[in-house]
Amino acid sequence: MDTERVPRERLDPAFARLLVDRDVPDLEGARWPAYAMWLDSTLAYVNPAYHRGMPPGWGLGARVLDAAGVLRAQLEAVHDEACATGHAVALRYACPTEQSEREFELRVYPLGPKGAPEGLLAIHSLVVEHAHESPQEAHEARYRDLGGMIRHCAHCRRTRRAGAAEVWDLVPAYLRAVPHGTSHGVCPPCAAHYFGGDLGDEPE
Repeated sequence: MDTERVPRERLDPAFARLLVDRDVPDLEGARWPAYAMWLDSTLAYVNPAYHRGMPPGWGLGARVLDAAGVLRAQLEAVHDEACATGHAVALRYACPTEQSEREFELRVYPLGPKGAPEGLLAIHSLVVEHAHESPQEAHEARYRDLGGMIRHCAHCRRTRRAGAAEVWDLVPAYLRAVPHGTSHGVCPPCAAHYFGGDLGDEPE
């Protein structure tokens, strides 16, 4: 991640060194919130999408767990597990609006030396969204590329959107039954976490 391009109001300079090795290009341009925090849950980085859903005052220096409400115990458990195992840990949660049902996945990655993390990176991904009156269904047109393939991340099993290589969603229907014409790749956060960087551009 190019931390030099992130304004100081969204990145604690002392935390920048933990993000430099994370070659995750979609954090700044992601549609959904991504943020990083010290181990005490104090925010040290927020992407532009983070501010769309948070009230004023919940920027750098605020504690994520203080804003977690009913999810606090689950978030604490996810943070603890990521630190203890050194692996990414996921949490699924509902976040409906007046117009639609929405389910998200929060994936937390430990940052810093293996076995001694200094911070955590949290990335939210849309799992499914549908109108309240509509049945839940996967929209193949959204995920099939021009060659007719659907691409899953081999690690987290999120699905890449066709024509938007940096957008990967979790599609429950595809986890229950893998559709015909599915191939595997690695999403940017997993490439950074498991392989230490970008694995190169995948075909559209």
